[in-house]
Amino acid sequence: MLRLLSVSLRNDGDANIFRKRFIIERLTSLHGSPLIPASSCGLIMAAVASCIHTPAYAIDLVCRAGVVPWLTGQAEMQLSCISSRAGGTHNTLPDAAGGFAQSLPHQASSGAIAHDGYNPQLLPSAQPSQVSQQ
Repeated sequence: MLRLLSVSLRNDGDANIFRKRFIIERLTSLHGSPLIPASSCGLIMAAVASCIHTPAYAIDLVCRAGVVPWLTGQAEMQLSCISSRAGGTHNTLPDAAGGFAQSLPHQASSGAIAHDGYNPQLLPSAQPSQVSQQ
């Protein structure tokens, strides 16, 4: 089943099904379970990686589902395991993933990426004084 999920996300229609059923969120929660064999963990990572084929869904996962912190945690855990096997010290990852996530809202606000038909340029701009009065 995991193999099927990892190859089935190909277009926006597939992404809508994954989004409505919280497929990636469920898979990432299973990844750390002691009941899941190591071979399944690789398939879960493949399913998460397949999200790059649909940019709108990838942005949704980054902005709303917390995939970047989850991936950072997985990478740090792998580095910790490798470091402990080698007898070295554990170094944390640089915040490269956070820099990527911070660049997404800028791209979306410039109109370069449309997410589910949302275009912030079409919204009336609110001044800070107007927001505080409401």
